[in-house]
Amino acid sequence: MTIMKFPRRHNEKRIPPKRRTIRDLVPVMKRAARKAAIPSALGALVFALVWSAAFFGQPPKRILAAQSTIFITSTASTTWTVPADWNSASNTIEVIGGGGGGAAGTTASAGAGGGGGGGGAYAKILNASLTPGTVVSLTLGTGGAAGTTGGDTYLCNSTSNCASITGTAVIVGAKGGTGGSGSTNGTGGAAASGKGTVTMSGGNGGSASASDGGGGGGGAGGPSAAGNAGAAGNTTTGGTGGQGDGTAGGVGGTAGTGGRTTTAGGTGGAGAEWTAYGA
Repeated sequence: MTIMKFPRRHNEKRIPPKRRTIRDLVPVMKRAARKAAIPSALGALVFALVWSAAFFGQPPKRILAAQSTIFITSTASTTWTVPADWNSASNTIEVIGGGGGGAAGTTASAGAGGGGGGGGAYAKILNASLTPGTVVSLTLGTGGAAGTTGGDTYLCNSTSNCASITGTAVIVGAKGGTGGSGSTNGTGGAAASGKGTVTMSGGNGGSASASDGGGGGGGAGGPSAAGNAGAAGNTTTGGTGGQGDGTAGGVGGTAGTGGRTTTAGGTGGAGAEWTAYGA
């Protein structure tokens, strides 16, 4: 997943107040009072109330920059056009790798369940330098099928040198989690293998029980912390999924009932990319 934040190019206008003194008001109030045929003292009071804002000035007016956020979640997306109002001095781009798939149970009689898949990693870059109107390449990691690794998610500053997360044009990228294998859990996408100002690992999948229960999937990394590991399965149920982003993300899925089967594990969740920009 990718998030991008950047402010639109609006000028900030300030209108300074014009400073006047009480002495400047006196002749104006006297003329107005005579014209309105009201006592000068009352006129002074009335016109002091009415005209003080005009003479002493209004608070400075400020025009705030607008904010836009773009979410890209389709794994079919391969390019992105940089918005015309992109501001390279103020933006953020965030990505999450795909989750690994859970493994199948090792036997249909009384053996171990399958290991849980690892969660996708997270990465963020601040103030990425991109040219408005330019078409750049991106890849959104797909969730791993049963027992396979989730795809990496990354964004480049051009359409070349972007074939993988290690490409020279990659400006931000997050690794996918690995899939479970037999009763062994998958590992979360590694922060060290990503690219960005901030990188967080995904949580490891839960290990399988020696009896029936499969391990839960690991949670995805997030802006605050790494994802949590999935719980191990036990003799009666599978493990719960790990919470994403430490304690700030969504909670993991509920454990299912264990069973003696070699049915393939579940597919990992797809990665995503988003761009947010603004004040």
